[in-house]
Amino acid sequence: MYDLIVLGGGPAGYLAGERAGAAGLKTVVVEKKHLGGVCLNEGCIPSKTLLNCARIYGEAQHSKAFGVTASDVQFDIGAVMSRKTKVVQALRKGVAATLKKLKVEVVQG
Repeated sequence: MYDLIVLGGGPAGYLAGERAGAAGLKTVVVEKKHLGGVCLNEGCIPSKTLLNCARIYGEAQHSKAFGVTASDVQFDIGAVMSRKTKVVQALRKGVAATLKKLKVEVVQG
């Protein structure tokens, strides 16, 4: 028996779960895939992480104009994708840890 059942662990869902848990309500968040929703898992966060890697690569290639010499600058797509995955996983774990701390149950389904 729960005071609140939240369907979907996206930004609105996990925040609702956090607020309810903080208020002492027995709460469950039901998520079919991953906490964080599209923004954290497939949209905003992954794309901004990839764009940041591309920006750094471009700056390294053109650094001579700023008095910095970099040689043999390479772009390792495997390492870039691995970094993106680690960023997403770290943020996802942060959401899960906050819910757990507030005694909000998370159910996959």
